[in-house]
Amino acid sequence: MGHLMRLERLVRQSQRDNRIPAVQVALHRSDRPLWTFQVGTAGPVTTVDELTQFRIGSVTKTFTAVLLMQCRDDGLLDLDDPVSAHLKVPRHGGLTLRRLLSHTSGLQREPYGDIWDTLATPGLEQTLAELARAERVLPPARRFHYSNLGFALLGQVVAAKRGGTWAEVLADRVLRPLRLETVTVTPN
Repeated sequence: MGHLMRLERLVRQSQRDNRIPAVQVALHRSDRPLWTFQVGTAGPVTTVDELTQFRIGSVTKTFTAVLLMQCRDDGLLDLDDPVSAHLKVPRHGGLTLRRLLSHTSGLQREPYGDIWDTLATPGLEQTLAELARAERVLPPARRFHYSNLGFALLGQVVAAKRGGTWAEVLADRVLRPLRLETVTVTPN
């Protein structure tokens, strides 16, 4: 029990020191029961509890990486394949899955357009159509350059290889097997 109190103190300290409004943590080992802890507020008055949902945000990149590696493990693709081997793309088809996965493709950060101004995320068709307008800001393998666009492409590769949407594949291959019933792509 002392180790759980120590973990709670570490979470509280991290939340305070890093000025994070709210934190939810979970720890699971096969030989022990699930441990969860929440601290902070969601909005001006709502205290965080185990049912509080947060936007999934960049956690999608971790999930996409897991799904892509599962495809690799199942022999559906090779990390050195060009993206055009799995998706019909109007440009940047020579970029490898490995480069996209490691943020070393040189591809711009966001899909083409004013995503952060409008907060309107383009759908698959629009993202692929506007890929022709996307820039490479660096040559591939030059250095790390964060790219949400690159991971959007990887998510579509996973969907194409598994025969569903990214969200369906995520639910089938990660969320349900790990019993992450409260994790959703869209808020409930």
